[in-house]
Amino acid sequence: MKTQMNTRKMIFFILFSLLTIQSIAQTNGQLTRKEFPLSGFTGIEAGGAIRISFTQAEQYAVFFETDENLINKIEMKVTDGVLRISAGTTRNASRLHAVVACPELKTINLSGAATFNADGIVQAENLELTAGGASKIEAAVDVQNHLTTKLSGAAKIILYGNAVSHEAYLSGASKLVAQGLETTATFVDASGVSEARITADTLEQHISGMAKVTNTLGDQNEKNEREAKRQQTTDSVTVNLGKVKVKVLDGDSTVVIVGSRKVVVDENGNVNVSKEQKPKKRKFNGHWAGFELGINGLVTPDFSMDYGRGYEFLDQRVEKSINVNLNFFEQNISFNQKGNVGLVSGLGLSWNNYRFANDVMLKNENNKLVGYYLDGISVKKSKLVNSYLTLPMFIEFQMGPEKNKGKVHLAFGVIGGWRFSSHTKIYYLEQNKVFRLIDPISNEVVREMQSPATNKRNIVKEFDSFQQSPFKLDASLRAGWGVVNLFATYSITPMFIKNRGPELYPYSIGITIGDW
Repeated sequence: MKTQMNTRKMIFFILFSLLTIQSIAQTNGQLTRKEFPLSGFTGIEAGGAIRISFTQAEQYAVFFETDENLINKIEMKVTDGVLRISAGTTRNASRLHAVVACPELKTINLSGAATFNADGIVQAENLELTAGGASKIEAAVDVQNHLTTKLSGAAKIILYGNAVSHEAYLSGASKLVAQGLETTATFVDASGVSEARITADTLEQHISGMAKVTNTLGDQNEKNEREAKRQQTTDSVTVNLGKVKVKVLDGDSTVVIVGSRKVVVDENGNVNVSKEQKPKKRKFNGHWAGFELGINGLVTPDFSMDYGRGYEFLDQRVEKSINVNLNFFEQNISFNQKGNVGLVSGLGLSWNNYRFANDVMLKNENNKLVGYYLDGISVKKSKLVNSYLTLPMFIEFQMGPEKNKGKVHLAFGVIGGWRFSSHTKIYYLEQNKVFRLIDPISNEVVREMQSPATNKRNIVKEFDSFQQSPFKLDASLRAGWGVVNLFATYSITPMFIKNRGPELYPYSIGITIGDW
């Protein structure tokens, strides 16, 4: 054993010397390495973008290779039996490479984008590997007793070799690739969208979210068992006749399968005809597509309808300010096998009508939103209309019977919107009449205008942006029972561009009166 360890140590230092010579040649002498006289550790901890090369040897050795001007910023210390490696505040290093050797290794803890690679087999009584962030551990191991792996974020651990028992905890989008690691018993706790591939005689697993666990040994044993059983009990002939599939299985009885029909003839000549019932998958069906009707308005950051001096012209008649939504496309993704939790998205069209309490005309002047009162003319209504293309993203929970129409549902999330059109609309009751525009602050006449001269409806529409943001993002809550749905939205982005209009946030409340 001692000869083997000495040989490993010699190979380790020869490889490191060759690596150092090659690095200096490639970088024209700008890279350097430093030896750190540290010992007495059984664990390694590192973060950042540090790359660790490890060899198990009889004696301790710690080297670090990086740029000459950064080598003094490298921190190496041993606390509580753990070698802690830190690159400090270094930025844009061409290389951050640590080479470590020690007789015994019990723990590895990586974070950030750190990586760990073992040269040869890591032998241990017990071993714990922890990887977070975007870190990566790859090693061949021989664990005499218990192996523990903990992964989070987008971390990845690749293992080969043997372990008696293995506990694995995965979260986030982490990945454990251990089909090359043979274990007697393995326990896996996986959540999020993590994935584990293992090889174990016995497997205990706890899975949540969209996590996935695959036992290659278990799958292969089950497949071999099914095939052996089939070969021992049946002889089959399959004939395809156009779209009809006929399958004859000869065992104790003769079974003929034609499409979804199964005919069984036993050895006594009795005939039994049955129809194969395929199990129905529970389908998650969210609540977005449909026709919605509600009211909308504007509030300040303090949820007040007092818009301040100079913007009183934006006061609304909320009961006449109508919100209409036509959600024409829906896409659902189920999060579980029961089909009662999922992601809901899609597309829709939304129209927001803001009916003003006074007779008002909006204008763009000097990159500012201004409004004037109309004096000397009768007006039926004046309003601002915004049209949006909307894209929702909801998490929806459903409770109740399997039939979608009887379920109680609750959804929360956001709705993004692109404003593709805006216009004001003024409905004059008098034609061809001169009227005045009154400044809301000074109460002075700004200019005179004339209503349209037409015998039909005297409606004037003006299309403009009115200094509004082209995009919006609304927080939304939706709840209901069956086809009865209520919705509420509150914009988390202001309606008007900063410093070009008041800081106001749209809201809407309504009901879905058509659902498909």
